Amino acid sequence: MSLHLLTRDEIARINGLGERLRDALRNVFAGLGIEMQVTGMGSVLQVHFTRNPVHDYRGTVSSRSEYSSWLHLSLLNLGMFTAGRGMVCISTAMGEKQVAEAIQGFKAAAEQLQS
Repeated sequence: MSLHLLTRDEIARINGLGERLRDALRNVFAGLGIEMQVTGMGSVLQVHFTRNPVHDYRGTVSSRSEYSSWLHLSLLNLGMFTAGRGMVCISTAMGEKQVAEAIQGFKAAAEQLQS
């Protein structure tokens, strides 16, 4: 039954939310001077703490995994769950409000990372 609710329009909606979140996170981290890349497609994204462009596995090697772990724990403390490696998946239960909350949570965690 639930797959009947996963229509083309719903997929387009969550993909748009994913794009909005990726763009916002790039802006948040750039505004704070933190070197990172956000990769992903559609409703899935991943944060990589590296200045180098990430196009494949080799691009992730220079990523600072200790920052990803720290970000994960900081977000947990703020009530947000992400994968430990920095991956986020937008679900059909999410909307603009949850994406805005995620942006604020990532910003708060990034500010803590700076201190």
